[in-house]
Amino acid sequence: TGLLTSDHVCTCVEKDALLPSRGVSLKAHVGSLEVVETVIDGGTVSGISGFKSSVRVQGSTVSRAGTGIILYDSSLVAEQTTVTGHTTGGILFESSTGQLREVHVIKNPGMGVQGLESSLVGSSCNVSHNGAQGLLLSLTELDLEQSVVAHNGGVGLLAEHGRLTLADSTFGP
Repeated sequence: TGLLTSDHVCTCVEKDALLPSRGVSLKAHVGSLEVVETVIDGGTVSGISGFKSSVRVQGSTVSRAGTGIILYDSSLVAEQTTVTGHTTGGILFESSTGQLREVHVIKNPGMGVQGLESSLVGSSCNVSHNGAQGLLLSLTELDLEQSVVAHNGGVGLLAEHGRLTLADSTFGP
């Protein structure tokens, strides 16, 4: 792990570059993590991981790990951020919440965004050119507006047992 925060510690990484690490580049465990204008490149498991934590990512790029961002029982607020080049997938939410604005989950050989028992809100997002499904949701609520989900290897949006609200968004092959 490159940087680990735990036990209710608030850590801010700003205008930095984190190079490949074994495991997770940035990990929040029962804490708070803020990533601002940072490039996270590589990591065998994930670029950012949150467990029972609050994670905020702004103006950053997370690239070339197993999964870009993994959240378990956590919250994510991401703005103007790119998640790209991850073999397993871009963002994984499990029992978590996400607020995404101008987030680009693109060119991941695996999945774009996966949600399990989560609640997601997105606006002006781009989920495209991923190798598998763009959005794969199970027992998840999704509110998506003014976004693009297109040119993914699998189905653009595959959802079961959830609630979807889609407004002014484009879905393509």
